[in-house]
Amino acid sequence: MKRGVCIGVDTSCYTTSVAAVDENGVLLCQQREILPVKMGECGLRQSDALYQHVCKLPDLFRQLLSDLREICDYEVKCVCVSATPRSLEESYMPVFRAGHAFAKTMAECFCVPLYVTSHQVGHLLAGTHASNIHFGDDFLAIHLSGGTCEMLHVNHETYEGELVGETLDNSAGQMIDRIGVQMGLPFPAGVHMERLAGEFSDETLDINDIPVSVRDMQVSFAGPASALKRRVESGADHAYVAMCTYSTVARTLVKWMANALKKTGVRDVLIMGGVASSSILRTLIAQRVQKQCRALRVHYAQSFLASDNAVGVAIYGALKHKGEI
Repeated sequence: MKRGVCIGVDTSCYTTSVAAVDENGVLLCQQREILPVKMGECGLRQSDALYQHVCKLPDLFRQLLSDLREICDYEVKCVCVSATPRSLEESYMPVFRAGHAFAKTMAECFCVPLYVTSHQVGHLLAGTHASNIHFGDDFLAIHLSGGTCEMLHVNHETYEGELVGETLDNSAGQMIDRIGVQMGLPFPAGVHMERLAGEFSDETLDINDIPVSVRDMQVSFAGPASALKRRVESGADHAYVAMCTYSTVARTLVKWMANALKKTGVRDVLIMGGVASSSILRTLIAQRVQKQCRALRVHYAQSFLASDNAVGVAIYGALKHKGEI
């Protein structure tokens, strides 16, 4: 008997990704590739990223089908794609056009339905269903990536989120990337910053001159980024600066979550996105929650599912196909 399979496609700003789950949302296989960025640069133009997606998708999909054939005798039931960054009418980014066009062609070739969702919903489902995190009630979700820093109040039945908090300027991921590139690290800098911070052995951090800006449900990383930049320019040890950077993000997030708890009464918070894959950041957040706001219950996707991927998109397709969303 053939195993029903749902295929997901996600083409974000820096990652091309395809994935396959069964009809119950169980991950079977995935393929993804980070888009290369020239050394010293802090990102890609949308046109360059879109072109790279178009070039990478056929090979990644071919490898996905090869992996599937080794796992089981399968039958594609649906294709799902993230066509927008967020689930908002005005949400748009050119890079997602590459995935949408490719997914539409795939669905027509397989003669199956095409379901459309957002990149953000993909993160939500990768962080809950794929990581076996189940909320009985609505929950809060913080989306931390290279370009996004938002807090959502999420309906646990539809996985649609209402925006309740956001950054006024830079995202946490932008701050990490820019400080990393300033210190000579490749972009995206998260993995390299994590490794560098792990080299810091002194537990004492002088962070009094690094501000944390949280006003009600809005945060700002422009001030902290400037303070950290000055430390790099002054010749401070790079491992020390990297740890200070993660400490600043943790301090900001815990204060932000504490404010959200007071405002909404919701204790469960899912932190998702590439920045949330950092084990150092997770440790720092846990330490601060323990000291400052024990009522919070903080959850994460599995590390390999925290960064951009098509797994949650495929899971959305499976749930949509079964009529559960």
